[in-house]
Amino acid sequence: GHGRQLTAAGIGALGLFLTSGLAIWTLILSPTAPRPGPGNGAPHGGAAGTGAKAAQVPEGHPAVPLELPAEVKKFITELEAKTKEKPEDVEAWLKLATVNSRAAQLDPSYTAGALTAFQHVLDLDPKNADALRGLANIHYDHEEAKDAIPLFERYLALRPDDDSARTDLGTMYLYGGDPTRSVATYQAVLKRNPSF
Repeated sequence: GHGRQLTAAGIGALGLFLTSGLAIWTLILSPTAPRPGPGNGAPHGGAAGTGAKAAQVPEGHPAVPLELPAEVKKFITELEAKTKEKPEDVEAWLKLATVNSRAAQLDPSYTAGALTAFQHVLDLDPKNADALRGLANIHYDHEEAKDAIPLFERYLALRPDDDSARTDLGTMYLYGGDPTRSVATYQAVLKRNPSF
Protein backbone atom coordinates (compact mmCIF):
# COMPACT_ATOMS: atom_id res chain seq x y z
CA GLY A 1 0.00 0.00 0.00
CA HIS A 2 0.87 3.65 0.39
CA GLY A 3 1.81 3.13 4.02
CA ARG A 4 5.40 4.43 3.71
CA GLN A 5 5.91 7.53 5.83
CA LEU A 6 9.04 9.66 5.70
CA THR A 7 10.66 9.71 9.14
CA ALA A 8 13.27 12.25 10.24
CA ALA A 9 15.95 9.81 9.07
CA GLY A 10 14.08 9.45 5.82
CA ILE A 11 14.17 13.21 5.34
CA GLY A 12 17.97 13.11 5.37
CA ALA A 13 17.93 10.28 2.88
CA LEU A 14 15.52 12.26 0.71
CA GLY A 15 17.92 15.21 0.77
CA LEU A 16 20.73 12.99 -0.50
CA PHE A 17 18.35 11.48 -3.02
CA LEU A 18 17.54 14.89 -4.43
CA THR A 19 21.19 15.79 -4.94
CA SER A 20 21.54 13.14 -7.63
CA GLY A 21 20.15 13.93 -11.06
CA LEU A 22 19.88 10.22 -11.79
CA ALA A 23 17.86 9.64 -8.64
CA ILE A 24 15.37 12.39 -9.43
CA TRP A 25 14.88 11.01 -12.93
CA THR A 26 14.27 7.60 -11.36
CA LEU A 27 11.58 9.07 -9.12
CA ILE A 28 9.87 10.87 -11.97
CA LEU A 29 10.14 8.19 -14.67
CA SER A 30 10.39 4.83 -12.89
CA PRO A 31 7.36 2.56 -13.27
CA THR A 32 7.62 1.70 -9.55
CA ALA A 33 8.49 5.02 -7.90
CA PRO A 34 7.88 5.05 -4.10
CA ARG A 35 4.79 6.83 -2.79
CA PRO A 36 4.04 8.47 0.56
CA GLY A 37 1.10 7.54 2.74
CA PRO A 38 -2.10 9.58 2.84
CA GLY A 39 -1.77 13.17 3.99
CA ASN A 40 0.75 13.64 6.75
CA GLY A 41 0.15 10.33 8.48
CA ALA A 42 -2.06 11.90 11.15
CA PRO A 43 -5.08 9.91 12.31
CA HIS A 44 -8.38 10.70 10.59
CA GLY A 45 -9.52 14.08 11.75
CA GLY A 46 -5.95 15.43 11.82
CA ALA A 47 -4.51 17.77 9.23
CA ALA A 48 -6.71 16.50 6.43
CA GLY A 49 -6.01 17.77 2.97
CA THR A 50 -2.41 18.76 3.63
CA GLY A 51 -1.29 16.31 1.00
CA ALA A 52 1.96 14.52 0.36
CA LYS A 53 4.14 17.56 0.97
CA ALA A 54 3.52 17.42 4.72
CA ALA A 55 4.87 13.87 4.89
CA GLN A 56 8.21 15.06 3.52
CA VAL A 57 8.89 17.78 6.08
CA PRO A 58 10.29 17.10 9.55
CA GLU A 59 8.34 18.41 12.52
CA GLY A 60 8.98 22.06 13.18
CA HIS A 61 9.97 22.85 9.60
CA PRO A 62 7.76 24.80 7.21
CA ALA A 63 5.89 22.72 4.64
CA VAL A 64 7.41 24.08 1.44
CA PRO A 65 7.73 22.39 -1.93
CA LEU A 66 11.06 20.80 -2.76
CA GLU A 67 12.69 22.32 -5.81
CA LEU A 68 12.78 20.08 -8.85
CA PRO A 69 15.94 20.31 -10.95
CA ALA A 70 15.64 22.61 -13.97
CA GLU A 71 16.13 19.74 -16.40
CA VAL A 72 13.20 17.87 -14.85
CA LYS A 73 10.95 20.93 -15.11
CA LYS A 74 12.02 21.38 -18.73
CA PHE A 75 11.31 17.71 -19.49
CA ILE A 76 7.79 18.00 -18.04
CA THR A 77 7.10 21.24 -19.94
CA GLU A 78 8.24 19.69 -23.22
CA LEU A 79 6.25 16.52 -22.56
CA GLU A 80 3.15 18.61 -21.89
CA ALA A 81 3.60 20.53 -25.15
CA LYS A 82 4.06 17.32 -27.18
CA THR A 83 1.07 15.68 -25.53
CA LYS A 84 -1.23 18.60 -26.28
CA GLU A 85 -0.45 18.09 -29.97
CA LYS A 86 -1.85 14.54 -29.60
CA PRO A 87 -5.20 14.95 -27.82
CA GLU A 88 -6.34 11.39 -28.66
CA ASP A 89 -3.09 9.61 -27.68
CA VAL A 90 -4.02 7.74 -24.49
CA GLU A 91 -0.48 6.47 -23.82
CA ALA A 92 1.07 9.93 -24.20
CA TRP A 93 -1.47 11.47 -21.82
CA LEU A 94 -1.01 8.64 -19.35
CA LYS A 95 2.75 9.24 -19.36
CA LEU A 96 2.20 12.97 -18.80
CA ALA A 97 -0.20 12.21 -15.94
CA THR A 98 2.21 9.78 -14.30
CA VAL A 99 5.20 12.12 -14.57
CA ASN A 100 3.19 15.03 -13.15
CA SER A 101 1.89 12.81 -10.36
CA ARG A 102 5.41 11.84 -9.33
CA ALA A 103 6.69 15.39 -9.60
CA ALA A 104 3.79 16.43 -7.34
CA GLN A 105 5.22 14.24 -4.56
CA LEU A 106 8.06 16.77 -4.36
CA ASP A 107 6.32 19.91 -5.62
CA PRO A 108 2.54 20.01 -5.12
CA SER A 109 2.14 22.58 -7.89
CA TYR A 110 2.25 19.63 -10.32
CA THR A 111 -0.87 18.05 -8.79
CA ALA A 112 -3.30 19.99 -10.98
CA GLY A 113 -1.51 18.86 -14.13
CA ALA A 114 -1.64 15.26 -12.97
CA LEU A 115 -5.37 15.46 -12.20
CA THR A 116 -6.11 17.04 -15.58
CA ALA A 117 -4.05 14.51 -17.53
CA PHE A 118 -5.45 11.46 -15.71
CA GLN A 119 -8.99 12.77 -16.25
CA HIS A 120 -8.25 13.31 -19.94
CA VAL A 121 -7.16 9.67 -20.21
CA LEU A 122 -10.41 8.57 -18.54
CA ASP A 123 -12.44 10.78 -20.86
CA LEU A 124 -10.82 8.92 -23.77
CA ASP A 125 -10.84 5.49 -22.11
CA PRO A 126 -13.14 5.24 -19.04
CA LYS A 127 -11.82 1.75 -18.19
CA ASN A 128 -8.14 2.65 -18.26
CA ALA A 129 -6.99 0.91 -15.09
CA ASP A 130 -3.71 2.84 -14.80
CA ALA A 131 -5.51 6.18 -14.98
CA LEU A 132 -8.12 5.07 -12.45
CA ARG A 133 -5.38 4.00 -10.04
CA GLY A 134 -3.32 7.13 -10.65
CA LEU A 135 -6.25 9.44 -10.02
CA ALA A 136 -7.27 7.42 -6.96
CA ASN A 137 -3.70 7.70 -5.63
CA ILE A 138 -3.76 11.49 -5.85
CA HIS A 139 -7.02 11.69 -3.91
CA TYR A 140 -5.61 9.15 -1.43
CA ASP A 141 -2.50 11.28 -0.89
CA HIS A 142 -4.74 14.27 -0.11
CA GLU A 143 -7.08 12.28 2.17
CA GLU A 144 -9.99 12.94 -0.19
CA ALA A 145 -11.86 9.74 0.61
CA LYS A 146 -15.12 10.59 -1.15
CA ASP A 147 -13.22 11.12 -4.42
CA ALA A 148 -10.78 8.22 -3.97
CA ILE A 149 -13.29 5.50 -3.04
CA PRO A 150 -15.25 5.30 -6.32
CA LEU A 151 -12.01 5.41 -8.32
CA PHE A 152 -10.47 2.56 -6.31
CA GLU A 153 -13.72 0.59 -6.66
CA ARG A 154 -13.73 1.08 -10.46
CA TYR A 155 -10.06 0.13 -10.63
CA LEU A 156 -10.55 -3.01 -8.52
CA ALA A 157 -13.46 -4.10 -10.73
CA LEU A 158 -10.82 -4.31 -13.48
CA ARG A 159 -7.92 -5.60 -11.37
CA PRO A 160 -9.48 -7.42 -8.40
CA ASP A 161 -6.23 -9.12 -7.32
CA ASP A 162 -4.37 -5.88 -6.55
CA ASP A 163 -4.05 -6.23 -2.77
CA SER A 164 -2.16 -2.95 -2.44
CA ALA A 165 -5.00 -1.01 -4.06
CA ARG A 166 -7.56 -2.92 -1.98
CA THR A 167 -5.83 -1.97 1.28
CA ASP A 168 -5.67 1.64 0.06
CA LEU A 169 -9.42 1.42 -0.51
CA GLY A 170 -9.78 0.11 3.04
CA THR A 171 -7.82 3.10 4.32
CA MET A 172 -10.10 5.46 2.40
CA TYR A 173 -13.16 3.77 3.91
CA LEU A 174 -11.61 4.47 7.31
CA TYR A 175 -10.83 8.11 6.47
CA GLY A 176 -14.33 8.44 5.03
CA GLY A 177 -15.86 7.42 8.36
CA ASP A 178 -16.72 3.77 7.69
CA PRO A 179 -14.41 1.70 9.94
CA THR A 180 -16.58 -1.43 9.64
CA ARG A 181 -16.17 -1.51 5.87
CA SER A 182 -12.49 -0.68 6.27
CA VAL A 183 -11.85 -3.65 8.56
CA ALA A 184 -13.85 -5.96 6.28
CA THR A 185 -11.72 -4.82 3.32
CA TYR A 186 -8.46 -5.45 5.18
CA GLN A 187 -9.75 -8.86 6.34
CA ALA A 188 -10.66 -9.83 2.77
CA VAL A 189 -7.08 -9.08 1.70
CA LEU A 190 -5.65 -11.10 4.59
CA LYS A 191 -7.97 -14.03 3.84
CA ARG A 192 -6.59 -14.20 0.31
CA ASN A 193 -3.02 -13.29 1.24
CA PRO A 194 -2.30 -13.90 4.97
CA SER A 195 1.24 -12.51 4.79
CA PHE A 196 0.30 -9.23 3.10
